[in-house]
Order: sequence, then C-alpha cells, then structure tokens
Amino acid sequence: MKKKLTLSLLTFFVFSVLTLNVNATLLEIPIDTDAQAPVDIPKENSQLYAALTEKFDFSKIKFTVDGNDNEYIAGHTNMQKIILTESFDTTKSGLAVLGDKWFTAYCLDGDLKYPQYGYFNSAAAVAAEALDSGKTEEDKLKIYILAALLNNSGLYDALEKAKGYSVDPVVDYTISGGKDAKTTLEDLRAGKEITIDVQKVTYHDLRGGQLEIPAKDLAKSDVSTYTLKFKLEDAVLDKYTTTKMNDRTYDHALWILEHSYPTMPLNTSLDYAGVDSVKLKEELKTLDKSINDGNIDGYLKNYVYSTIQYSIWKVYDGINNDGKKLGNTLVGSEELNKLYQFLIKDREEYNGYSTLNFTNKLNLEQPASGKEIFKETDSAYTYGPYKASYDVLSGGNVELTITNANKDGIKIVDENGTVINQIEPNKPFYIECNKKEKIANVSIKLTLKGASAFEPATNRGRIYYALYPLAQNVMSGGKIVNLDLEKSFDLVYNPKTGVENVAVLLLITLVAFSLAYLVLSYKSKSVEL
Repeated sequence: MKKKLTLSLLTFFVFSVLTLNVNATLLEIPIDTDAQAPVDIPKENSQLYAALTEKFDFSKIKFTVDGNDNEYIAGHTNMQKIILTESFDTTKSGLAVLGDKWFTAYCLDGDLKYPQYGYFNSAAAVAAEALDSGKTEEDKLKIYILAALLNNSGLYDALEKAKGYSVDPVVDYTISGGKDAKTTLEDLRAGKEITIDVQKVTYHDLRGGQLEIPAKDLAKSDVSTYTLKFKLEDAVLDKYTTTKMNDRTYDHALWILEHSYPTMPLNTSLDYAGVDSVKLKEELKTLDKSINDGNIDGYLKNYVYSTIQYSIWKVYDGINNDGKKLGNTLVGSEELNKLYQFLIKDREEYNGYSTLNFTNKLNLEQPASGKEIFKETDSAYTYGPYKASYDVLSGGNVELTITNANKDGIKIVDENGTVINQIEPNKPFYIECNKKEKIANVSIKLTLKGASAFEPATNRGRIYYALYPLAQNVMSGGKIVNLDLEKSFDLVYNPKTGVENVAVLLLITLVAFSLAYLVLSYKSKSVEL
C-alpha cells in the first residue's frame, strides 16, 4: 500500500532552469507505509538524491543498555526512512514526484542526523528559495552558496571537524567582481558559473559552543579567502554517490540488509528469523492502543523496519545515546526481540561476506570414486552419503526425484533408512538399490523451488556516501528474485556387470580363469599320431 503526500512541512518548490521564469512546482514523495528495495541496483559512482518519509514513533520499544540489562534506551520518537532516487518525474499534473525507481535505505550511524534538506533535482534551483517570496536576494543567494559549499568534495576534510555541531553553518563571504546578489542570481539561473570569496564558516552546537573554520583551512593554504566557484547543478543538497560493498567494516550490516525486509518480502524475512507474524500483530495492538485490525499492516511494516534499523546501528557502532550503547535485548515485543537477536547474532559467515560471489547453482557432493557403497545387506546396496547444497542467498529443502524409466528397486533414504523425497542442504542422503533388480545406474533430479537469489548473481548491496561529511551514510540491499533451480545427475553402480553379489562375481571369474587355463594347457601339448 503506497501513498503520495505533498511535503507540506517545508513546502518545497523546484524551479525550471530552462527559462528565467520562476515556475513553482509542488514536490511530492511517498509516505512510509512500505519500504522498497531497488528495482535496478544503482551503478558504481552514480549520483542519487535523498528524501525523507514522514516521522514514526518507535518510543514504545526499548533496548537494554550494553552491560546493564536493568537499564533501557527508548526507541526514537521520530524514526524516518530515507528514500533515494536518481531522478524525478515532472509529467504528472505539473507535480515533481519520485518515479517508480525510488527505494528506501537504512542509516549506518546511530549518532548522526538524517539528511536535513530532503529531495532536490540537479536541474532545479534549491527548493528553499521559494519558501518566502519576501526573502531578499541576499537571503536567496545564501541558500545556493551554502548548498554548493557543503557539497564540495574538496572541503570534506575541513568540514568533517564540525561533526556534533548543527548542520546549518553561517558562511561569511563576498561576491567576486563586485556584482550584487540580484545579478549573481540571474547569472546562476542562466547556467553560468559564479565566483564567491569565502572568509570563514561558523558552526554552533546546542550548548552554545562555536566552531570557526577559516579560509586557510578550507583552502589548505595560508590565505584570507577561499574561492568557491559553482553552477546551479552544484547547489544540490543531500546528494549521494554509490559504491560497492568492499569494506569489511560493513559485512555484518550487509548480511542484515540482505536477509531482511525489504530486500526480502516482509513475511519471508519474518519466517526466516523465526518470527510469528500473527503473534507479532497481537503484541503490537497490545503495545499501542491506536493500532487496530484496520491499520495493523502499516504499523507492522514500520515496527519491523525500525527494529532492523536498530540492528544495523547495534552491529555497526552501537549507537551512542548519551554515552550508552545498545544491549542485546529488545523490550516490548517478544517477536520483535526474536528478530533483533536473530539479526545481531554472531556468525562466522560475516567474515568476507561482502566479497562473496553467488552462482545461483545447485551442487551435489558425492563419495570418492571406488567408495560409493556405504552399506550392504543380503537384499540391497546402499550408496552414499550424498549432500545437496546451493549457492544462493537463501532457500529451503531440496526436492529429490528418481527419474529412471523403471524405478523399481530404487529408494532415496536418509541416514536412518527412512524413505524421503526432500532433504535439508548439506544433510546426508543415500541411494538404496535392490540387488535382485541388478540396477546398474540411477538418475536423480535435485530441485530447489522459490530460492531467494540476486539477479544477476553479482548484484549485491550498495553503500551510499553523502557528499556532505556531516550527513548520514546509508545502505541498501541488492535486487532479490525468486528462482526455481534444478539439476540432474546420473549415478553409475557396477556398470560393467550388474552383478548383485561380489562372491558370485568372484566364482564366475575363477571358473572363467580355470577354463582358459585348460584350453591353453591343451594347446601347448605336442600332437600325437
């Protein structure tokens, strides 16, 4: 269930740069009833823009404090999802709306802020210019200067010092060439490059602290002014650049992303974590009296999404909250606690997880040549053990089918000798053949239905780095599809003789040898007349 909502809190407008006219266009973004995985994984180094969904109260859920199970950290009252998109669509009734390829992402740092400025298009003026028609030209120009300054990748190191301070700094500057603000704005809207001389950037924190970053720090040189040159498309806030997941720091977080919602469908991800969705819904209705049967689905998705978000914060940096870090227990819902503990659990498979290349294939492990017989009785041979495995993100049991035209005398059994038609991955199974049937070969088919797999197999998750160092870096999973995999194998037993008993084979061999010896002996004697 997806909706669209005008972003009324900021009343953002975007401006066309194809003309000098200020044509206001209303911006709409989806509200967060559903999270959405990428339809097409953004290519490496591609640029994206951020938007924020409406806020969601998660404070009824608490987490124990690391090292103290009797102390708790409450969930945020203003949880939000970050939406990323490469473009927007202006063809729908004059509205600037996100197209079909937008997707949600998870934040990496629990102690950093969400993107503060919402969605802007690179071909549009910074939307906040239209907030108040009574703004002076100087005030409007400041918006562009701030945006271009914060997105300048060359200033990353200098501005990174301001972590912990407010996002909006004060910029002291002068316009190069003695132009006024009105003329400079006209040049900017016409697509021209403008030049600003920056003397310093000043940040403030909530406690009254102040941090000044002088021009010499921005320029990394002993100068009194830093020269900032930019065009309109450079004045875009909350821009992200896409990279592959090749940093081992994020292996656990990537595993969480690729084994949970929305990379996996909601119910699939809950089943995978051992969560009873029916019981979870009842717990949520008890937890929050505003939740009922009519709105439970939306709340369920938000609570699951928020729990996954906290799991990522837990395994990445512990989310520093007033000097306290998240513990291993979620309080308020037994089923959400199952999900939380499943996702933060220590596993060996995290090591090098981001470097894995899945093949989307079924595999069969067989006994060594000459050692196929596992057990023999008077009536049957048992061959094995065999093990089925698959190289996909996740899947269930593998179905086992005998495909011989004549299946009489062939059974697939487990280690207890029970006839089976499916097996868990990497669990041993065996082929039992009746001796009387003199079976020389067996053909079997392995089938895995509804496997969760990346498509293509190498299409893994991505990390998106904010161009502005004080903004939140985010991650998304890869593109997941459901695949049915199958593979057939021919297993050859005693192919030369089909003899069912080794003793009989030995007797026949001895008789044949004796006859040959007598013939040869007779031929070696002289002929008597």
